[in-house]
Amino acid sequence: LMPFIRGQVTDKKPYTKEELETILEPPDKRDFTHMRTWAILWTLASTGMRARELRELRIENVDFSNMLSVLCYVEKYAILSAL
Repeated sequence: LMPFIRGQVTDKKPYTKEELETILEPPDKRDFTHMRTWAILWTLASTGMRARELRELRIENVDFSNMLSVLCYVEKYAILSAL
């Protein structure tokens, strides 16, 4: 058994179906903040996309006609090692 290392992240339980349904209900308020937060949560939950991938997603990476998104990013370490 490995010892616990300070700052180590423990596994989190996945949400239950009921919890996801509650979280993903469209907001009652139709202001920008509530709609943006709901859209972010819905996208993360329905696509399996990571938060970093969503932050780096650009409009040119989305193919709306085929309902596809292309996730591409470059690791900082890869950039540094290429220099």
